[in-house]
Amino acid sequence: MKDISIQSFGHLLVADKNGSIVAASEKISSCNANSASALIGSNLQSSIVSIFGKQDKIFEAIHEVSSGKTARQVILIAIDENPYYVDLYLHGRLLYIEWERQTSEHLLTSHMHAEGLLNDLPMVDILHSLCQSTKSLLGYDRVSVLQLTEMGHTRIVAEATNAELNDMMDIRYSSTFIDQEDLGCFLTRDYRYFPDLLQKQQKVYGEQIKIDLSASTLEPIAEKFHYYLQQIGVSSAIFFKLSVEGKLWGLVAASNSSMREIDVQKRKLCQLIVQNVANRLELQLRDAQFKSMEILKGAEIFTKRP
Repeated sequence: MKDISIQSFGHLLVADKNGSIVAASEKISSCNANSASALIGSNLQSSIVSIFGKQDKIFEAIHEVSSGKTARQVILIAIDENPYYVDLYLHGRLLYIEWERQTSEHLLTSHMHAEGLLNDLPMVDILHSLCQSTKSLLGYDRVSVLQLTEMGHTRIVAEATNAELNDMMDIRYSSTFIDQEDLGCFLTRDYRYFPDLLQKQQKVYGEQIKIDLSASTLEPIAEKFHYYLQQIGVSSAIFFKLSVEGKLWGLVAASNSSMREIDVQKRKLCQLIVQNVANRLELQLRDAQFKSMEILKGAEIFTKRP
């Protein structure tokens, strides 16, 4: 298998349709007596028991996903009395199981109302308010909205920052900053999360089989983005896609100078808030297109010969 790595904050198991482990990340040894490499080729069911114990919830989730009843499922279970989110999904005929520690048990009620508050704002203010709401929810230093232009350039159209940080409004990036490959990467997931850019990545051991991380939360950041974020002093970052009519309109980019983890619940809430704004952008675009068509129809009346 080609050498691959994942981010440091989670764990990964991959099994084939026969129920054999074909890949495992190195930090699994912290949850299991065996090393990651020793798990390769072993039975999935026995490996699950050795890692998670005899918990019916995870076997039910494996059955639901493997049988095609659900495309993806996230459950909360305990490992040695510590809560973990377990994400299970099928990708390329392989079963992926990844898990990470729960870092926050509850969301504040004020955060739960954030999405509803944005609904009441006029469109001219909503992108800046989106930045403020996301910044408040995540506790990061800076949140920006990056819009992709028709020419392929990217520009910052809204932001919220800590007072001591430099203003980055209206900064433009070249078309090579986010190229076609990057567009596909951002479109495949609702968000890309990188909690510790300074931490060394962990190795994934496996058989001679292709492991595709494109659907995984644990996929590492692209080298060019990693380098850029390090140059501007960023240790943690998360990017939410703003998709309009199936196309990437832009990104909501949040960054922090020190390492700061974001619990799955908060990421999901931010995703919902961003999607709400994307829906409003889509409605605004359709309304503008409708008005343009009405103007063109009106012009036809005056250009037609009697």
